Amino acid sequence: MLYGRRDGRLDPMLVAETIRQAGILVAHAGYGVSDGHHFVMRRLAWRCAPGALRAPDGPVECVCVVRVSEVVRRADTVGGLRVDVQFCRDGEHFAAGSGWVSCLSPRVYQRIRARSRSSFPDQGGPPGDVPPALPASVGRDSVRDIVVGPRDETGTRALRVPLDHPGFFDHPVDHVPGMVLFEAMRQFAVSTHGPAARLVAAEACFPLFVELDRPCRIEPERAAAGHPAGFMRRVGLSLVQDGRVAVRGSVTVTCRP
Repeated sequence: MLYGRRDGRLDPMLVAETIRQAGILVAHAGYGVSDGHHFVMRRLAWRCAPGALRAPDGPVECVCVVRVSEVVRRADTVGGLRVDVQFCRDGEHFAAGSGWVSCLSPRVYQRIRARSRSSFPDQGGPPGDVPPALPASVGRDSVRDIVVGPRDETGTRALRVPLDHPGFFDHPVDHVPGMVLFEAMRQFAVSTHGPAARLVAAEACFPLFVELDRPCRIEPERAAAGHPAGFMRRVGLSLVQDGRVAVRGSVTVTCRP
């Protein structure tokens, strides 16, 4: 399972996935956005309490409180909105996050995608086969779930896009999904701080689509002098395609032994 249990803990990436799905559900059910519309993630940020992800023996009982704001209205429909989600378990808040999503009609989406594709320079080319990083080095158990390549001499990694993955690609898409990009950021952060590193927060903005058929590299930002207090470590990252930053974000992990 992609977001299954590991070492007695729930996968915190479920927080991000829940926020993503909450935005889509609220747009459909609460604001009448039609089923044919496309949902484009513009920004997503979330955090969770490091010790609150213990896995129960059975199903997880969790209540999510969703608040909607920054609604963009266009004619007779909604063009975008923000959702803030609070996660509560056993009567206590343990996670929170916010997502900003655009709701695009098929005609508008195709126009935006055509403009995006035409803006690529002539140079470049297909990504080719990116070999997977070792699963243990990025906190995964299966090669199937690896979305980054080995680290090169410059400290960067290539994005690896497993198009046959049933979790990441459960329906046809024409660009790399946002959750693949978050997972790539997580795997990069774990590879930086070791397999004991545990994800507790992440955020990213998506100024450009990441195309399926062109190479993309994951580049860490230059480390600041010194180290943060305690066990928290923040890893700033950019995903660069054809010399342009398509994703900019950060991942925070705990590094308790």
